[in-house]
Amino acid sequence: MKAFANWLMGSFACRYDYDASYMGEYAEVSPGGFLRYLMAAPFSQYHKRAPKHVYFTAKVVATRRSDCGPCLRLVYNMAKEAGLDEAVIRCALQDNVTGIDDRTRAEEVDLAIRYANAVLDHDLVAVSEVGEAILNRWGRATLNEIAGAIAFGQFFPTFKRGLMHAQACEPVVAELMAKPI
Repeated sequence: MKAFANWLMGSFACRYDYDASYMGEYAEVSPGGFLRYLMAAPFSQYHKRAPKHVYFTAKVVATRRSDCGPCLRLVYNMAKEAGLDEAVIRCALQDNVTGIDDRTRAEEVDLAIRYANAVLDHDLVAVSEVGEAILNRWGRATLNEIAGAIAFGQFFPTFKRGLMHAQACEPVVAELMAKPI
């Protein structure tokens, strides 16, 4: 188990330039818990129907709000790997769509930003209103995937914070915003 965990964490850490040491600690102390943790990973990245700019916008917003800088950098790197436009990621980091030239794309990113914030703010009226707009535009499968993006955007940072491995987002947001487009 330890060799498998080290191999898995090493390849993940290298692929995404991510410190996965907390996973190694967890695997050593709780091998059964670590296996169950790994089972969450595929679900945490599931998005087949949601447009990638909508899915990753919701995930970036949720991760930023959970305040774990390394987790935010990880989601940023995953979004870049998926081919997401840098302007969209920056808009998600700022809760602002002014950097998107395409009007339709800006509206879609705005829906994802507003929905993620409504869910995280426990604003049931906004969840209902924006959720209906998402359902009307893309359907139930997309809403489900966006909900997953929001939930897992919070899950991993919260778990890391509980393991005493979280670091604040503010420096990472500043670093990512300073990158040239």
